[in-house]
Amino acid sequence: MSAHLYLALTRGVRGDLTGAEAELAQAARRAEQLSFPEGPFSLAYTRFGEIWMRTEAGQLDRAAVLAADLIEQAERYGFDLWRLWGATQQATVGALAALRADKLDPTALAAHIATMTPLLDTSHTLELNIFIPSYHAVLGQLLIGAGQPERARCSLDTTLQLAQDTGTCFYDAELLRLRAYTHTDPDARRADVGAALALARRQGATLVRAARRARRFRTTRRACARNSGRCHWPHASRQRLAGTGAGPRGTVRTTVDLILV
Repeated sequence: MSAHLYLALTRGVRGDLTGAEAELAQAARRAEQLSFPEGPFSLAYTRFGEIWMRTEAGQLDRAAVLAADLIEQAERYGFDLWRLWGATQQATVGALAALRADKLDPTALAAHIATMTPLLDTSHTLELNIFIPSYHAVLGQLLIGAGQPERARCSLDTTLQLAQDTGTCFYDAELLRLRAYTHTDPDARRADVGAALALARRQGATLVRAARRARRFRTTRRACARNSGRCHWPHASRQRLAGTGAGPRGTVRTTVDLILV
């Protein structure tokens, strides 16, 4: 089961959503063959991975349904770990929906910050660090959108250091890209974006490399369109690389959404 799940995550990061979905289905079938507690626990893990993938793909409605289902399963079987992760993913989906609004609502952003911060603090206390960089990226976007770039930069710096300390560097390119939006100095901004692009190339993030020659918003859209035949990720050549997807005003969210500024 775990092998299929990790293959799904790897395929997803490389932009192959179709392949990721196939691996997730295999993982779910294997988990359903197992008895309690291994079966339900493994199925919850698979659901967790799928929620992460759907969120990265911008399929927030589907991710919200799955997160609610994960929480329900966790409560039914007494899996405190998955209750926490389900709540974190549910909060993440809600935060991204707020960031997609045509007009950002400072009150709503503040509420999402207040919801996500203690959830992430609890995960840190329990040393549940393997996926936490991606959720800190969402918190960073909330802080940027709420007009708190210094606090966002501090949070992103701390997360980058945590990733180095724990070896969970899979989201570093996105963290660096987001940190670029916290700088007022153009050189510092370009340095972070350049570092993010270079790291994305080394890590094999297919959709990031689609934007490697882009220098402006429209160029990025054209670059992604040229590569759309090799990537099977929803909205890859429209909302997300165009900067109109989830993110504070002209930003985008994930490693596969990198743009040059």
